[in-house]
Amino acid sequence: MNKKILSLFVLLVLVSGATKTFASLTFSSAAITGDTASTIDVGAGNALSLQTTNNGNIITGSGNFGVGIGIPTQKLDVVGFVNTDLGYKQAGNTILFTKTSNHSTAVGASSAASWMATTPLDYSATAVGYGALATTPVDVGGLAWDNSAFGVNSLASTTTGGYNVAVGGYSLFSNTTGWFNTTIGDSSLGSTTTGWGNSANGNGALLSNTTGSYNTALGMSALYYNSVGSNNIALGHNAGSYETGSNSFYVDNQDRLNTAGDKANAILYGIMAPAAVNQTLHINAVVMPIQATTAAAPAYVKGGMYFDTTLNKLRVGGATGWETVTSS
Repeated sequence: MNKKILSLFVLLVLVSGATKTFASLTFSSAAITGDTASTIDVGAGNALSLQTTNNGNIITGSGNFGVGIGIPTQKLDVVGFVNTDLGYKQAGNTILFTKTSNHSTAVGASSAASWMATTPLDYSATAVGYGALATTPVDVGGLAWDNSAFGVNSLASTTTGGYNVAVGGYSLFSNTTGWFNTTIGDSSLGSTTTGWGNSANGNGALLSNTTGSYNTALGMSALYYNSVGSNNIALGHNAGSYETGSNSFYVDNQDRLNTAGDKANAILYGIMAPAAVNQTLHINAVVMPIQATTAAAPAYVKGGMYFDTTLNKLRVGGATGWETVTSS
């Protein structure tokens, strides 16, 4: 009998006076086995330690289990890495999961961990937060959806949509089949279901958007009420909040109360179109001259600008000469 087997045998003998009797134990060079269920009871408050020199496993009298540690302070206290096949559960809920075969990672209860664990498909998904990417995706050809969700219930409804990035609680919450959306901010793009290629940055930005595509909203509540309009650009807090159409451009930082207020009072409001001749830009502000304020016209410069004090008008360098700017 080698030294390790002998040491364990002595341990069992020492504690046998306070234990239930073992029905049967068989000692060999490789294993100790029992023919029925057996118990070692070291007495209340005492610790049980199984170890080699200075490195052991210990169960304390309070029920803490330590691996490679002298005095565990938690129910499981480990020194070093813990190697697990798939992940971890808490109260029956998977809270951490990673699977190299489908390039997916989930952190948080009720998140994507449950479906990630069962699918062999490469979805290349990352979900961090309670309920993130919670809906099982639908395979339509083995495509890698490559969705990334960070925040409570972010991208929670996505089925076939892909290449979306959502950062913030409930961001892109309702998205089902939309692709290439990027959003940062609580509830930003939160109502989008099938819209494509939207970019939102700021809490509530593009919040009401459902099917609109290729909108850009930078600022809290920018393009807030837009639902189906596409190709809009809004820069600033509340910029274009009430816009519901398409191809509009806003720079603003005020709540203008309605669409008419947005268009009439945003410092910049414009309409974009494929042809420059069909585009308009409204400057709702007092425009300061770039070149000079003078009664006499300076030397003509195409694209230049000056304020004519005689006409009390702003003049710009047009195609062939100075032209007077009129408001509309």
